Amino acid sequence: MASTKYIGYVGGVAVAVGVGAAIAAAGQGTANADATDGGSTAKDAGTSTSVNAGPKRTPAGPAKALSKINDNVAKVSAQVTTTAHTVSTSISDSLAKPAAQPVTKVGSKPDFEAKQVDRLKKMFEPKQTAAPQKPTAPKPDSSVDAPVSRAAVQADTPAPTAAPGWSPNPFRADDPTPTNEPELVQQLSSTLIGITPEALQPFTREGVEAGYRVSQMVPWLNIVVPATKIIPNLSPALQSGDDGARARQVIVNQLLITTQPGSLAFYGYDEVADLLNVEYPADDLKQQAFVTAWNILDPFQLAHVEGESGIDRTYAV
Repeated sequence: MASTKYIGYVGGVAVAVGVGAAIAAAGQGTANADATDGGSTAKDAGTSTSVNAGPKRTPAGPAKALSKINDNVAKVSAQVTTTAHTVSTSISDSLAKPAAQPVTKVGSKPDFEAKQVDRLKKMFEPKQTAAPQKPTAPKPDSSVDAPVSRAAVQADTPAPTAAPGWSPNPFRADDPTPTNEPELVQQLSSTLIGITPEALQPFTREGVEAGYRVSQMVPWLNIVVPATKIIPNLSPALQSGDDGARARQVIVNQLLITTQPGSLAFYGYDEVADLLNVEYPADDLKQQAFVTAWNILDPFQLAHVEGESGIDRTYAV
């Protein structure tokens, strides 16, 4: 590109030199013509009139113009010569130097396009499926000294109490023991069973249970057991909230059981369930009956807690 610019400069200089030379030649021709015409006029004047004598005047206009033109031509020639020498020297120097290689800047357009092409290639190249890794075995816990067997874990866990299967024999050995009896009655039953021969122990057990239930059906005799539950709940019954409602519910239930109809229904129901060996289903039904009755008779929950029967279960679950 530098060499092209220098060639253009040389061409421009050549045109300028040509134009200057033409102007110089035209000016010289005009000056010569003016001088010739002036001389002929002077000769004619001298031949025709010889009377006028005096100092001869030299025409100043043509000579002065000719000298200016010569000076301008000389200046133009000197400038053309100097410019041509400078241009030729610059062209020689530029041709002697090796062409500089273009430097590509980082982040320029070619680099950006190359990066985009590479990115598109990577997008369309099929990805290799990673090989499935083998599951690593869990590391053993150093805090455990010895493995614990499943049987040992089950032995430590208390098994839930399961109800015995139904049997028509009310004197079976695995008959459930009532848990709602007073502690004195339970101790009496254990003592009598301990001194009874093994073959007769079921009869002793069933006899003590039946005797207790019959005693609670006798008027005035059945006041002792309910009194042991009513007296401790008198003070809490005066409170508000669930504790007060729960205490009032217990008192009402025990008062109902002391009545003759109430005691016959309550303890007679337990004795029949014991003889038929349906103790657990009968106990669940009795609990649900008390809960339903309380929800109906006390909708505002003034003397009971919703979902509670207010009586103890006959058999432990």
